[in-house]
Amino acid sequence: MMRMFSRRGFGIQSPWAYSLVRDVLFEPLPYYVFDELRRQYPRRSRRERQADELLFRLAHYVAPMPLTLVGNFADSTREYMRRGKDAGSVQECDAERVMVVADISGENRDRWKAIVDDPSATATFDIRSRFGVAFYKPGFCKQDFKI
Repeated sequence: MMRMFSRRGFGIQSPWAYSLVRDVLFEPLPYYVFDELRRQYPRRSRRERQADELLFRLAHYVAPMPLTLVGNFADSTREYMRRGKDAGSVQECDAERVMVVADISGENRDRWKAIVDDPSATATFDIRSRFGVAFYKPGFCKQDFKI
């Protein structure tokens, strides 16, 4: 069952999912490396930069978990995510992982649908139909969100 919410996360019952949406995906405050990365990639549009910064925050949040990228991401996006992962903890969590899928309304539509239908993907987030984030966290109930 796909649940649709506003970007603020109101109506999400799961505390960790609410925190992810509210405090990570749509946090308005800049991080310490954003100015440096903006100078490094000056030709990124505002929309592209916002997506890069959102994915940086996600990578920073999930840093102990393995993060898999699926699809074609720009070099700047990969660098933002790499920098976010570098800032996090270095411990390993073998049982949990996160997958980020590019272009879920285009070329990766079928792949994203298969991920959403997979019972081991315990939480999926369709973010503005641009990219998807799937969490594989054993022991969690299956939830699908469209943000």
